[in-house]
Amino acid sequence: NETFVGLCSSSESLPDSNHSRERILCAALLTTPKEDLPSLLTSLFSSEYPSTATLSQKLLDNDERFLTSSLALLPLIEMVDTSSIFHPVSVFLEAMHLISYDCEVLIDWLNSELAASSLILRVLKSNCNEKTKRFWTDYVPVKTSATTYSTTFREEPTPKSTSSKPIISLKVIEIVGDQEMTKTVKLRAIETEKIAVKKPTILRNCGKFEKWIQMVSELRTRLRRLLAANLVAKKLDLILKWCDKFCDIFNVNK
Repeated sequence: NETFVGLCSSSESLPDSNHSRERILCAALLTTPKEDLPSLLTSLFSSEYPSTATLSQKLLDNDERFLTSSLALLPLIEMVDTSSIFHPVSVFLEAMHLISYDCEVLIDWLNSELAASSLILRVLKSNCNEKTKRFWTDYVPVKTSATTYSTTFREEPTPKSTSSKPIISLKVIEIVGDQEMTKTVKLRAIETEKIAVKKPTILRNCGKFEKWIQMVSELRTRLRRLLAANLVAKKLDLILKWCDKFCDIFNVNK
């Protein structure tokens, strides 16, 4: 669990805080009146995240933080400009892209994180609501500016070290009761080399609502099986019902 901190009194104090900017952002979302949030997000945080994907990746460093922040952003769906990095549709769909639309992650969240069932339920309701559905179906990832690349290095065994002959051989004798077991452990020196890896400094926005539709369809199938086998909490039956409604609206085959 994460302990959230209160919002700093000025933007100047944020960079020197002992707390991560994402924790401060989450605290701001939880403690600021909804009508004041759009201007606050723009003034204090927008310059820190060059793309929504970058923001979503930072939030995903802590599951609870991502789920809680997304819950707090969702009511702003009609208040925040769709091009904003903080628009809830963008934050959610970019996060789904970053987890590779993996339904297993959703199931794990629903089983272990208190905020998960509330978030998924509210997202499904928002998907199906006549007033807010268009924000989801019309979502187009905002293009990011040309990015630069940073170089990091990872160590890998050299071809020579993987094929080298053992240089130390240890004979281990284990005695258990009247039984004596002998095994030989061979050790070899491992030579490594540094491999350069280039990574973009700005993550591109790539989320797609069509992929989320597929994800919900899979979630529905998985929940049916898990609920029938009593392997998940009965309360998830409500999410299954909204998955059914979602699939009816978006013409997903049963």
